[in-house]
Amino acid sequence: MPLKKGSHFLNFIIMLKLKLFLFGALTLLSSIMIYSCTKDSVKTVSQEQAASEAEIQTLKSILNISDEWTSVLKTVSDCGEPDCYLLLPGVKDTILIPSTGCYAEVTYDLYRCFTSGPPPTTVTEIFKNFKAVPIESMGCTTLLNDWTVLYNNGDFDGLAAALDLFNSLASEAAELERINYFFTSQTYMQTFFRCGKDNKYIIEFYMNNCFKWCISYTTDSGKPVWDFVRTDCTKNCCKSTRQYCWNRDLQQIQVVDGSESYIQIGECEEREDAKCEEGYIQAGTCTHKCFPTE
Repeated sequence: MPLKKGSHFLNFIIMLKLKLFLFGALTLLSSIMIYSCTKDSVKTVSQEQAASEAEIQTLKSILNISDEWTSVLKTVSDCGEPDCYLLLPGVKDTILIPSTGCYAEVTYDLYRCFTSGPPPTTVTEIFKNFKAVPIESMGCTTLLNDWTVLYNNGDFDGLAAALDLFNSLASEAAELERINYFFTSQTYMQTFFRCGKDNKYIIEFYMNNCFKWCISYTTDSGKPVWDFVRTDCTKNCCKSTRQYCWNRDLQQIQVVDGSESYIQIGECEEREDAKCEEGYIQAGTCTHKCFPTE
C-alpha cells in the first residue's frame, strides 16, 4: 500500500528518537564504566599507599625506631655530634682487614637517622670517634714489624702515613661488616632497599683529620708494645658517604652509582702547642689525607 503523505517525515522522527535513545544509553553506559574504573583506580592507589605505610611500620619495628624521633632527625653538617639517635655507643669489635690479612680491634660510636617522608624513606647510619689498633697475634706481625723499622729509622712521617692508611682501611672494613650484618640479619632489608627502588640506606663516616699522632713504643719479652694517641690541633674532619642497595640478581650488596663522595669539613691549622705527652714521640704533622687508600 502506498505510504500516505507525511509518513516519510514520521519515519524520520521515529529514527531520530531511536538514535537519540541509543546515544543516551551508550553515554550512560560509558559513564558507569568510567566511574567504575576510576573507583578501582582510586582503590588501587589507596591500597598501594596503605601497603607503603605498612612497609614503613615493618621497617621501624625491625630497627626499633620510635615515632618520637623519626620526624626531626638529620645528619651533621660539621664535625660535631650528629643530631640523631645514638644507637650503639662505644662499639668494640674485632674485624679482618682483607688487604693486610691483619685483624684489628676497632671502636666507634654509631648513630642512626630515619626519615619516612616525603618519599623516599631514608635510613642513615653514622660512624663517629673511630679508632683501630692492630692485634699482633692475629696476622699483624709483618705489619707491626714494618712499623718498627720506620720507628727505629726515625721515619716518623712515614709511620704517620702508615697509621693513616691502616685506620682508613679498617674504617672501610668496619663499614662493610656493619652493612653485611644489616642486610643479612633481616632479609626484609633486602626487599626494602632493593636496587632500583627509591628507598635509601646510607653510611656516613666521620674521621678526625687535624691532629698529631703521638706514639709510644716499647718491647715486652721481645714483642713490640705500641700505643697510638691523637692530639687534636683544630676541629676538622673528613666525611665519606655511600649509599648501598641489595642486588637481587647477584644476591649481594652494592654501592649505588654516583653516591660515593669524600669531603673535608673545616680548615686544618698547624699548632705548635698541640704537643705529645712525655714518653710519646710526635709523628707527622696536623694535616692528614682524607681516607687514603695507598
